[in-house]
This record gives sequence, C-alpha cells and structure tokens, in this order.
Amino acid sequence: MEIIDDDDAQLWKDLNLNASPAPPPPPSFSLTTPNFPGRKRDATIDENTIDRKRKRLIKNREAAVRSRARRQAYTYELEYEVAHLLEENAKLKTQIEKLCVAALANHHDEHPKKQKLYRTVSSPF
Repeated sequence: MEIIDDDDAQLWKDLNLNASPAPPPPPSFSLTTPNFPGRKRDATIDENTIDRKRKRLIKNREAAVRSRARRQAYTYELEYEVAHLLEENAKLKTQIEKLCVAALANHHDEHPKKQKLYRTVSSPF
C-alpha cells in the first residue's frame, strides 16, 4: 500500500480541479454596456451613435420606398409595351394573311394551269 503525504494530496486536488474547469459565463448583450467579442475600443453608446443609426434607418426606409416605386413604374411600363406589341403583332399577322391570299390570287390569274401531258403507247410490242 502506498502512503500519500500532504504534498501529493494537494497535487492530486489541483489536478482534479484543472481536469474539468467550469465553463465560462455566457456573454451578456445589452444596449447599455455591449460586450462584443473582438472589439478593441470602448463600446459605450452615446446619443450621436443612436441619432446616426436612427437617421440611417429612416434613409434606408425612404430609399426602399423609392426603389419599390421605381420597380412598379418599370413593371407598368413593360406591361404597356407588351400589350402594344401584342396588338401590333396581331395586326401584322392579319396583314400577312391578306397579302398571302392576294399573292395566290395573282399567281393563279397570271399563270393559268397548263394541261398535263399523258403518256401514251405509240408503238405496239
């Protein structure tokens, strides 16, 4: 049997404590004292930063409204152009049909149908 003196007992106690260290407390996030990991400067929030953030938020919302209005106007413009082109396409199709019918009528009038030649037996075998 092995004898453990006081120095060994203290060493054993230190090893057991170091073997399973307690987990660090979770980071706390609050508006008054933010503790963001990796920040190197003092992270105190003053009125200027709050005002700048508020102004940026308002500007961003206004820009989003303008962007939506531009997109809607562009969509309406494209829809109008599509309707106009569909109408023009239908007119051109009817015009092509009329021209084709007229061309066929002219072709028949100018060139009457020729009589076909039939093969006959000219010599008896």
